[in-house]
Amino acid sequence: MGFMGLKSVYEVDGASDLLSVISGFVQEKVEAALYDKGNEYNPPGIINILLIVKEHPGVTSFLSEDLIERIDYYIEKHVRTDEWPALERQVKSLVTHWKCNEAVKKVICD
Repeated sequence: MGFMGLKSVYEVDGASDLLSVISGFVQEKVEAALYDKGNEYNPPGIINILLIVKEHPGVTSFLSEDLIERIDYYIEKHVRTDEWPALERQVKSLVTHWKCNEAVKKVICD
């Protein structure tokens, strides 16, 4: 369609295409991180995802509903504070930030 206005990213083909590329990239990297088990020097990928969502909550707008549901399921099944007893409070805080994110609530609460 080309250029229709500047009220929305979807009114400009170039901006819409760029958003699609960015969204796909974020989706791909977050999905890969979800299954990263971590090691003795780094936490697992799920913790990295939760840290990013806490500090950059808008990143969830780039995630599909399916991926949000899988991340939420992964949190429920695999994130246990007993794995990091010294960090229990921080881990609980990260999970709370995830659950309170508007995009996440829209998917898991509807």
